[in-house]
Amino acid sequence: MQCSRLYLPWCWLEVYRSNVMSEVSTENTASGVKELIEKIRHEGVASAEKEAASILHDAKREAASIIASAKSDSAQMLEEARQTIETEKHATEEAIKLAARDTIKELGEGVSRAFDRQLQRFIHKELADETLLRELVIAIGGQASESVAQHDAVEVLLHYEEGDEVAEKRIHDLIFHLSQESFREGMTLRPEACGQNGVTINIVGDDLRVEITEETLTELLTHQLLPRYRSILRSTNPDFTK
Repeated sequence: MQCSRLYLPWCWLEVYRSNVMSEVSTENTASGVKELIEKIRHEGVASAEKEAASILHDAKREAASIIASAKSDSAQMLEEARQTIETEKHATEEAIKLAARDTIKELGEGVSRAFDRQLQRFIHKELADETLLRELVIAIGGQASESVAQHDAVEVLLHYEEGDEVAEKRIHDLIFHLSQESFREGMTLRPEACGQNGVTINIVGDDLRVEITEETLTELLTHQLLPRYRSILRSTNPDFTK
């Protein structure tokens, strides 16, 4: 900028003013930039803190959801396990009870069979006894005289095991000796070969047949004695209920 000597002070003042204004403008610009930088920095920090808080909140919420779901699944699994255990326990108890009932039932049936076998052996032996058969036939003759009409024929068959020659001879000898007794008229004795010992009474006129054999006596005595036998077993073993 050129000035005449006359106007030199004024020019200098103008230049000085321009320089001052320029310096002020530069300082203002630097200050504004600094403020802008500070603002950006503060806003960035605030935004980052806000984002971090949001992420932390979401993470906590997700963690809480996972924990709640895990607790629910765990509770359900525990309940299912408890129900399974209860079901298996009940099934096991029922199986044990059924096995116990079956065992006791088999025991009762075994006892009945054993009792029948013992009784059959006893009756077989007793009905082969000549003295017993003699007394039995005499008793039958006396009963027939009192209870059977005189015009009805009474036939008494004395059994022996077929093929047993000793038993056959014994029965024939017994009949011979019994024929010496005074039986009622119309009463006859004769031997009969069969599979078991005993006596059969036929009342011809009434078409009536009475069997006193191993089978019939075993059935009769089993019916009368077995309940008492079972009662004795129950008194010594309360679990025996058959």
